[in-house]
Amino acid sequence: MKLNDMSESLLDRLSNLRSDIANMAQSIYDDWDQEDDEYGTGGICDAISMGISDILAENDIEVTDGGHEGDDHSYIVAYDDQSAFIVNIPSYVYESGAGYNWTKLGDVQLTPDDVEISTTEMPDWI
Repeated sequence: MKLNDMSESLLDRLSNLRSDIANMAQSIYDDWDQEDDEYGTGGICDAISMGISDILAENDIEVTDGGHEGDDHSYIVAYDDQSAFIVNIPSYVYESGAGYNWTKLGDVQLTPDDVEISTTEMPDWI
């Protein structure tokens, strides 16, 4: 069955992509060198969030950015006309810090279990 089969619930579709999301995030984590200019000490949650967004969009899942004013972590909201879910890998899994000063945790191996999917309110504009 194709992942974008409409008979499959959004939660099921998101759950089926956990492995792809974890693999993408692992690749970003593995490439993170705090001495380079790409991420520096700013952390990688924005890059992981963009990667999640890309994977979901490639699977015909509508997305929008999550977060609110003053939030220093980036995540994605996936939605359809019935429901909305936060899709996230919490920053404490792969980095430590606050604001825009993050340190890479050593020897992290991301798994599908690290991908959190939780119910949230539908965005107002849907």
